Amino acid sequence: MRTVRIRVEFSKKILRTMSKPSNGLYSFGSYRLDATARLLMRSGELVTLPPKTFDLLVLMAGSAGRLLTKRELMETLWNGAFVEEANLSFQMSSLRKALGEEGNSWIEAVPKHGYRFKAPVTCPDAADPHPPARPTAPTRRALPGVLLLSITVLGGLAFGWYSWRRIRPEAPPRPAERQLTANPAEAWVTGAAISPDGQYIAYNDQTGLNLRWIDSGETRRIPLPPGFQERIWDVTWLPDGWELLAIGARPEGYDLWKITAMGAAAPRLLYPDAWEPAASPNGREVAFLSPKGAGSQRVPGIWVGGMNGEAPRRIAGIKEDEFLFSPTWSPDGRWIAYVRVWRAGEGHYNTAIQVQPASGGPAKTIVSYASLPKSSLICYLGASGSCLSWAASWRLVFSVRGSAEAGSTPEGNSLWQILTKEDTAEAAGKAERLAAWNDLGPLSPSISADGKRLVFLKSNSWQDVYLAEVAADGARMQPPRRFTLDNRGSRPSGWTTDGQAILLDSERNGRGEIFKQSLKESLAEVVVQSPADDCEGGVQSADGSWLLYRESRHAASNMPSAPSRLMRRPATGGSSEMVFEEPAGLVWSYACPVKPDHSCILSRKEGRDLVFYQLDAVRGKGAELGRTKATDWNGWGVSPDGSRLALARDKGRIEVLSIGDRAWREIALEPGWERLQTAAWASDGKSFYATCWLPDSFALIHVTLAGKVTSLLHYGHRQFLSYPLPSPNGKYLAFQAETSDSNVWLIENAGLERR
Repeated sequence: MRTVRIRVEFSKKILRTMSKPSNGLYSFGSYRLDATARLLMRSGELVTLPPKTFDLLVLMAGSAGRLLTKRELMETLWNGAFVEEANLSFQMSSLRKALGEEGNSWIEAVPKHGYRFKAPVTCPDAADPHPPARPTAPTRRALPGVLLLSITVLGGLAFGWYSWRRIRPEAPPRPAERQLTANPAEAWVTGAAISPDGQYIAYNDQTGLNLRWIDSGETRRIPLPPGFQERIWDVTWLPDGWELLAIGARPEGYDLWKITAMGAAAPRLLYPDAWEPAASPNGREVAFLSPKGAGSQRVPGIWVGGMNGEAPRRIAGIKEDEFLFSPTWSPDGRWIAYVRVWRAGEGHYNTAIQVQPASGGPAKTIVSYASLPKSSLICYLGASGSCLSWAASWRLVFSVRGSAEAGSTPEGNSLWQILTKEDTAEAAGKAERLAAWNDLGPLSPSISADGKRLVFLKSNSWQDVYLAEVAADGARMQPPRRFTLDNRGSRPSGWTTDGQAILLDSERNGRGEIFKQSLKESLAEVVVQSPADDCEGGVQSADGSWLLYRESRHAASNMPSAPSRLMRRPATGGSSEMVFEEPAGLVWSYACPVKPDHSCILSRKEGRDLVFYQLDAVRGKGAELGRTKATDWNGWGVSPDGSRLALARDKGRIEVLSIGDRAWREIALEPGWERLQTAAWASDGKSFYATCWLPDSFALIHVTLAGKVTSLLHYGHRQFLSYPLPSPNGKYLAFQAETSDSNVWLIENAGLERR
């Protein structure tokens, strides 16, 4: 009761700060706000807001049209306590998201001053200074007539309503969307699922594995052994509603575990090297992805095993340049559906939902990308978590990601459903959209057993560039600072030869462009842009005279790509010229040394080999320098003096090619650093900077030529790190970090019950 009383008193305090008297009732657009009862309704549906965000809305609505300074807002919301301005920005962003598309137009940000609520606000139930005259009570003699008339009218209305109901059934209620968690980006939710009875969600974030009662909001931590929680990525419920399947990370990959929801027993390992599990409806089997028995390349397939860890059987495999995602069982346990992805060109893929018998057999397609809006992809390529869920009503729910072609409008991110046939598991109609969003995308859908509740992650991620000062030996680093200050995504591709600016790839303006940002500036300037093509990979030649970059036709993600070209442009500005053109689908890249009088290097994937050539900015491809197997590699780079190149491989290996004698040698990292991601030469040519994936963290490391590792940044799972890029003078290190915004949402009355 104390918490409720405090919130009510605080609401009264806010009401006293309003620009005009009010009884706490406001109406704007399709919203109705009751500040005293702390209720926000949208078209008759309840909208749930975090307490501080609700207080902010009350304050803004009650002062509509007036500029509220940042200081005034913070002092009122936090009761005079000192808080960072970032707290206000976060609450304002949360309010904009809660109000949907209208929130961006209603809330005006006045730079360096404050905010103004621009929505037309009325107080529909405020006290009227001229109330209507009180009606005269009927006389005793008139009362029977009035009663008779009332009974006659009510009887007619009741009969009419009953007749209308028989002719026209009651329309189903509108889906109601509600946010269940409100985690900030530094504690983003990695996985979540709804219990079979629809009463709880289990979700994992950077702080632990949690169990939350949906209706009350009460949340408690699921106890786990020390160090185990940091390894968990995703969870799903077993049909008994008592146990969970969880994906736990380890240095070599992922394992599948069984956990009791109340933490009554220690976690139990079911299958090593397995991920994306789905429990059968009877709880006796589990389908999962695994590279077991897939040959030397360990390409994953779909396997089915017993719930006690019995030997699994493979039911679906893949060909080269194909991927499988998100297995899910049919309601009767006879079929397994999944997403198949295949390459349609360089960086472009096609997707389809397929189904096949759980006992094995030929696959058939339920949904093809061609049946969806143009430029759409089923599932989210590269995202963790599932994207399919099969309801007991035989309605299959799946996520779709929009991708705009040049000159077209993006469809956005959405959830879809399609009814399937109970006897054949084939499509029984066309796919229909359940919900759509422009900013965030849905992941990991799960459905309660009765089909009334659908839970999913609403997620968004973007790439930022960070910058840090490093010591002369490269083994120490100052705390990094965020270098790019937008959430549209940026990747560092190179430094200018003077070391005073970083070249960036970004699609912040709707297509790939190259930017340059000075170390002393917070804004980047466009260096290369094309009205019809994507541009990326800007680097300067060793002598600083040329800017090299890649240019390719802007196309939808599910369409074949066009040939790509290496372009050159004078570093001081001017028109661009083509150096050479490569066919569509060819994997190739390039890099340039720092010191002058050395050529750049080109790599091309030719068959099963990765082949390196000399590269001249004017003459193009030169002599072959060396070749290696094109498997398990995660990027390469050239040494500052151009005499060597290094190739980062999985399992903690860096291969070094000496260009002078064409000899390869291998550097093995110390144990514990097997999941090497990307690597770059340090500016002195005597060591490397690399990013590494650990079971409990993403890490930025320093590696000597002897394989000794020093951790520079141990980041938990807050941000994925990649592309380290040292400055030419060795004073700075730029790198890329992926920021994620992910929370659990609920849709009720989504029409997934049996009809």
